[in-house]
Amino acid sequence: MNALSLSLFAVPFIAGLLIAGSISHLGIFLRLRDEWLAALAIAHLSAAGTLIAAAADASSGGGAALGAFSGLVLKQLGARHGNTIYVLMYLLGWSVLMLAAANTSLGHSLGRAVLDGQLYFASAGHAIGAALIVVILLITTRWFSARLLRARLMPEYEHVNALPAWRWHLAFDATVALAIALAISALGIVGAFALAFIPAWVAFVLAASWRSCQWIGLGLGLCSYLAAFAVALSFDQPFGPTLVVMLIAGAAGTLAYRRVASPPGADA
Repeated sequence: MNALSLSLFAVPFIAGLLIAGSISHLGIFLRLRDEWLAALAIAHLSAAGTLIAAAADASSGGGAALGAFSGLVLKQLGARHGNTIYVLMYLLGWSVLMLAAANTSLGHSLGRAVLDGQLYFASAGHAIGAALIVVILLITTRWFSARLLRARLMPEYEHVNALPAWRWHLAFDATVALAIALAISALGIVGAFALAFIPAWVAFVLAASWRSCQWIGLGLGLCSYLAAFAVALSFDQPFGPTLVVMLIAGAAGTLAYRRVASPPGADA
C-alpha cells in the first residue's frame, strides 16, 4: 500500500508543494502592496471562468486563466479605487460562479470541486505549470522586490523620474493571475486565498527584515501544506478545508509562541 500510495500521490504532492510555495511567496508582495484582497477576487473570477468554459465544452484550464486575466482588465479600469475594486471583482466572480453552477449540468459538482480543491486529481500538467511559475519567481523575485518595495516606500519616485512603472506592475499582476488560476483547481478557492493571506500576515507581524519576512511566509505556507497533505490523506478529508485549518493552527501557534517567548515589555 505504501508503494501504491507513492505512485498515486507523488505527482499531486509535488504539484501542490510547488503551488503552495509560489502562492505563499506571492502573498508577501500582495500584502506589501496592501492588495491581499486581490487573491480572493481573482480566485473567484478564475473559478467562474472554469465553470463557463466547462459549460461551453472548452478547456477548463483556459477558462480559469481567462477569468483570472479578466481581473487585470478590471483592475486597470478601477486603478484609483484601491481595495474597493477587489471587493467588486470578488462579488462579480461569486455571482457568475453561482449562476453558472445553477444553470449548467456539471455546475454543482464542478463548483464544489473548485471550492474544495481537487489536489489528489492533479496531473502532470499541474506539476509542469507550477514548476514554470516557480522558475519565473526564481528569476524575477529580486527584480520585482526592488521595484515593488520602492513603489511602496517612495510612491512618487516613479512619477518624478518618468519610469515606465506600469510594465513591472502589470508583469507582477499577470504572474499572480497565472498562479491563482492554477491554484484553484488543486487547492480550491479558499485554500488558495488562505495561502496568499495567512503566511504573509504572520510574516509581517514577526519579521525583522524584508528578507526574513519572505522566508517566514514561505516556511509557514510549505509547513502547513505538508501537514495538511498528511492529515487529509490519513483521515480521508477534503484537502482545501484541511489546508485552511492547518494554516490557521500554524499561525495561531507561531504567534502564541512569539508572545510567550518575547521578553517582558516587548511588542507583541
